[in-house]
Amino acid sequence: MNPWSKEEVEAIVADYFLMLCRELKGESYSKMDHRNRLVEKLTPRNAGSVQKKYQTISAALLALNLPYIRGYKPLDNYQTLLIEQIDVHLEKHPEIVGVLTAYAERSLLAPVQRDLFFRATVVDPPEPHPPESGNKERLLRKIMKKYTFVTAEANNSDLKEAGKGFVLDLERARLREEGSLRMADRIEQISAKRASVAPYDILSYECNEKPLFIKVKTTSCGMRFPFSLSAAELAFSAANPDSYRLYRLFDFPEAPRLFILKGRLYDWIRLIPESFLARVE
Repeated sequence: MNPWSKEEVEAIVADYFLMLCRELKGESYSKMDHRNRLVEKLTPRNAGSVQKKYQTISAALLALNLPYIRGYKPLDNYQTLLIEQIDVHLEKHPEIVGVLTAYAERSLLAPVQRDLFFRATVVDPPEPHPPESGNKERLLRKIMKKYTFVTAEANNSDLKEAGKGFVLDLERARLREEGSLRMADRIEQISAKRASVAPYDILSYECNEKPLFIKVKTTSCGMRFPFSLSAAELAFSAANPDSYRLYRLFDFPEAPRLFILKGRLYDWIRLIPESFLARVE
């Protein structure tokens, strides 16, 4: 089948954002109805082709550090045209950016789903994902600078505190399951006053009483969604490789899971420049 035309990409991008906005606002909708209507509009595109295109839109949004529809798992190999049309659509519809920002900044009113079985909640870290190259990477970097979803979510105190509380309970449950009741009682969440200078959020322990310095990074998005790091956090992980843990809590609070990065963060991550410290010389 021929590559997707500009008109086809415009149509499916618009439809995708209709669904995404409804999802982020907590409104019900039918993915199947949207897909079927689009198949009729984009003949001869079939349901499978439309489904895959929705997934490539998810991948493009992830690359732009923006949330995507949970039911459409990111599928790479998206066109540059797709990135361009996402940018055009968001420029034309600033109300969509408003929905994204409101979602990042929202208060958590519903109780958090707690499944405190450590082995069921913790998953393996995602496989390394090579960056895009050439013109596509330059275009992504240019567009992603326009949006601040990651920063807005990182500054959401409700989300941060709820995530820390979840991990605190999870760590206590882990140690109790392992028979270390005394160590479970010693776990400590760092106070807000100390947290401003301490590069970790929770002081936990192994069964053998070895301390664990846990930093919690919480997102409502998927496991590959980017997160912010400070220079102090990076340095502390390098100075304490045997006891440092970063808990990346994702799909929170609807279906919380997490993966753990152990030791030096430099060994796990690719850093993306976002801001600079400047001085006039």
